[in-house]
Amino acid sequence: MSACAANSIQDVVIIGGGMIGATAACALGQQGMSVTIVEAREPEHFEAHADYDLRVSAVSPGSEMILRAIGAWDMIEATRVCPYRQMHVWDAGGSGEIHFDCVDVNEPRLGYIVENRVIQRALIECMSRIDEVTWRCPDALIRFEVSDDAVAIELNSDEWIRARLLVGADGLQSRVRELAGIAFNKRDYDQCALVATVATELPHAHTAWQRFLPEGVLAFLPLPDGRCSIVWSTDEERARFLRMMNDSTFCDALAEAF
Repeated sequence: MSACAANSIQDVVIIGGGMIGATAACALGQQGMSVTIVEAREPEHFEAHADYDLRVSAVSPGSEMILRAIGAWDMIEATRVCPYRQMHVWDAGGSGEIHFDCVDVNEPRLGYIVENRVIQRALIECMSRIDEVTWRCPDALIRFEVSDDAVAIELNSDEWIRARLLVGADGLQSRVRELAGIAFNKRDYDQCALVATVATELPHAHTAWQRFLPEGVLAFLPLPDGRCSIVWSTDEERARFLRMMNDSTFCDALAEAF
């Protein structure tokens, strides 16, 4: 990575250094564009022997292709990923169900389950090899001013950067969206997603399992060590009740729901 000159005009400034912002920075930087990416929080440290992160993502073949193109996938795959070859979805309240199999589409897999921090670590390593990308962390957007030929961006570090394009990749509470005055609608679904890593009596068979319950969806996502990452979407009161359970009681409730 390079250090950008204070008075130079960057091609792109990206606010938000998560998976989306970092992927964009790598792709643009590899096209020869000068990019500054600003992230408020230091990335989570990764230890190869640490337990699996509670936050995982399903990486589709299309996303895998993008990560390969920017040079991040080899590191992700060499760390720890779990391919899923089937997906089984069914309705707890009726007879509806659907089953996907990679064999039906002549592919070796439908996708991968990967820890978010593994993806993030690979993207940061990828950015470090691109001279055109400047990584500013920890730092944050304060405000910006738009002129005819550039956007002037003030950062929390008291520095200003001028750029031809400002990209907001700063998540749910986007400061870029707020300052730009972009309107949006939202409503409360009265749901929480409870996440955990569990061991199952039977092998996961490289299958992603989803059961639709009256109050939400329960998903079992396969991990490389044979366990599953679960995402249990339910109402807030039920989620609080589940969080207070001891392991044995929680496992009983989980088995019943599944």
